[in-house]
Parts: sequence; C-alpha cells; structure tokens
Amino acid sequence: MCVRFVFRPAALNAATLSELYQDTSPDQELAPDHPGAIVCRITVDKARKRFNTPAKCKYREWDAQDQQLKGKSTLARRYNMALDGIKSDLNGLYLEMERRKEYVTADRLYAAYSRGSKPRLSFLESWQQWLELRTPLVGNGLSQAVLDAGKIRYKRLKAFLESEGMGMLLPEEFTAKWCDRFITWMRVHRSASQNYTNKVVQTIKQVLSWCVRHEHATLNPLDKYGLKFAPTPPPVFLTGDEIQALENYRFANEVYRNTADIFLFQCYTGLAYADLKRFDAGRDIKRGDKGRPWIFMTRQKTQDSTGQEITVPLLDRALAILDRHKRKLPVPSNQVYNRVLKEIAATLNLSQRVTTHVGRKTAGRLLLDEGFSMAAVSKFLGHKTVAMTEKYYVRAGEELVAREVERLHPNRSLSSWDWDILPAKTDN
Repeated sequence: MCVRFVFRPAALNAATLSELYQDTSPDQELAPDHPGAIVCRITVDKARKRFNTPAKCKYREWDAQDQQLKGKSTLARRYNMALDGIKSDLNGLYLEMERRKEYVTADRLYAAYSRGSKPRLSFLESWQQWLELRTPLVGNGLSQAVLDAGKIRYKRLKAFLESEGMGMLLPEEFTAKWCDRFITWMRVHRSASQNYTNKVVQTIKQVLSWCVRHEHATLNPLDKYGLKFAPTPPPVFLTGDEIQALENYRFANEVYRNTADIFLFQCYTGLAYADLKRFDAGRDIKRGDKGRPWIFMTRQKTQDSTGQEITVPLLDRALAILDRHKRKLPVPSNQVYNRVLKEIAATLNLSQRVTTHVGRKTAGRLLLDEGFSMAAVSKFLGHKTVAMTEKYYVRAGEELVAREVERLHPNRSLSSWDWDILPAKTDN
C-alpha cells in the first residue's frame, strides 16, 4: 500500500489535467504561480483511489519529492500537518485491516477513512441487523419458521466466508464470483441439493436488497443473478402394508413406540411437524359435522400470510393414539424425531427413507387411496390451492384414474390389435 500526494492544477484542458492528475507527467510545464490543489492518491495492488485534501497552493509552493508545501508560513505548516494526519490515518487503518485479516483494496481503505469513527458493517453484520429488525415481526406478518430459516442460512454463509478468510466482506463485494463459489461450497461441502442451495441464494439476494435500502451498500451485486431450479422430486409415501406393520410391531423401547405413534398420528391427520409440535388437543379439537371430533387450527407455515386453516376429521386410529397418550403427544425435537424414525425404518426394513414430512405426504396418499377427491385432500392438508396438491400427488392421481377405468371398463380384447407390443409408460 502506498500513499502519495499529487499537485492538481486548476482550470486546464481535460487532457493536460488527466496527465497531471495521474502524476504521469511530472515535468509538465506550468507557470510557477499556477494555482491548484493537493490530491491524495492511495495505491493497493496497482489499483488507485484519489480524493481531495484541504491543501491548496501555487505550483512553485509544492515539493513533490518531500511531499509537502515549501516554506514555514502559518498556512504551509497547517496544510502540512493536515497531509501528515491523512497519511498517518491511512497507514493506521491499513495496518488495522491487515491485523483483522480484512480484504484490503484502495476503495475499501478510502471508505474506512471517509467514515471516520463510524464503522462500516460487513455483509454478515448487516445480515445480523436484518434478523434483529425482523424478530419483533414474528406473529405479526412473519412466521417463526421463516425467521429461523433466515438464521440457518446466515450460519451457512458465515461458515463459507470464514473458510475463505472473507468474514469482513462488504455487502456490495459479494459479487457473482463469490456467489458461484458459495453455491459450489454448499453442493460439495454441505451436500446440499440444488433447490435448497438456490433458496439460500434467494435469501442472500433479499438481504442485499435490504442493505441497499438501509444504506449499508450502494448496490445489490446479485440483482440480475439468475437461478435454475431442478424439477421437484416425487414425494415419498409409505404403503398401506408398511403403515400396518408400523402399527402392529411390538417395540421393546418406549421411545421407539412413542415415536412410531406420533408418526402414525401424522399419517392419519396430515399435520406438518411445526403444527404437530404446537398441537393442543384441548384447544384444537372441536365437534364438527354430525358430532365427529375435528382438528381446527391455522397452519404454522401460513398463519402470518394467507392464514390457511387445517380442518381434519379425527379418524378412529388417530383418536386411539390420542387416548393412548392421554391426549398429550410426547413430540420430541425435529432432530431427535428424524433420528429415531431412521432407526425404526431400519428395524422394520421399510422401503423408504422416513422423515417427519413423509407422514404428512403419506396422509394425502392414504386419503386418495380411500377415494377422497383431490379437493378434499387439499383442504385436509391445508394447502393453499388444489393445484398445489395435484403437483405433489400427480402420480397418485394417474393411478386413481387407471383404477376407475379398470373398474368401469375392464381390459378386454376390443380389437385385433396386439396390445402387448405397446411400450409401457416410464417415469422419465
């Protein structure tokens, strides 16, 4: 890093001014009394940043070699003290940034100098402030799940930037280059899916836009950064036989039995884990049509946006589970729940990787198998639209149509065609 002061003459043509401003023509002839100003030039890795200083003088009064005004007049001493102070401050800031292992550029050094005692927030510090300002909104337009997702994504970005030694990167410096590297890091080191990684990047873009609005950044470097999502994989369901095996299995471990009951309750009600966790039988179960007990509650995921309500009739199997646990389900943490489900799946040799969300998806499939309409299943699961339900259960819908066709029009030889030569439909 180098700090130099350059005499900039006043009122010259653009070409001459450019040469002198860049200090590329020190021997340019000027009248001794030509007025001008002293400009500070910072150079870091051959990149330069210039800014005006308060010093003004005539050309003959400037000593380029000694980097100060000539003479001992009161004005000369005052300007020289100002120039010494600028150079001292810049050197001190540079050493401090190096000590903190910050990414140092001429622009960043000048930005730190121009702020004075007011610190510039890094991208990670800005993100923390974003989270702090959003916390009071929980329950008033923002769900806890969305806030928690923002915290988790902050931790992902923090781990990446610190692994690169760039923990103090400024918001506008998180350019497409860094975003590309972050995506690679997520996919390789975190084994994250393409779609989850893209959702994290979407949050990064959201925070960068917030930084611009709150004057923590001058621009959003990812404003036009495009993302390509992979097709949504088909949902995972348990079969009726697997559900029956889970019901009938005699677990020696009480934790396993309780976890299996909670999962089965999800399969019979379609409750997501967040809703299951806050489910209160005394508060959420009410008498519905024809006296049947129903669950009436607002989905945690949408309670602060669309307010989508869950309306679930409690079937006999679900009621039996509630009775067995005296209407208070021992729901563990999500991490423990998924870990025990994995062990249960291995014990029973279940064909699918079982997670908390598989229970919810299985509920929809069981209802469709029993003849419920897609619209009824959509309401049962608390989906915003029937189209959303159809997206998850498109294959199940095809199977239901095929079953109805076979029931109404059994496969008979209706012509002389050789039907066996037709190719079978694949999932590709």
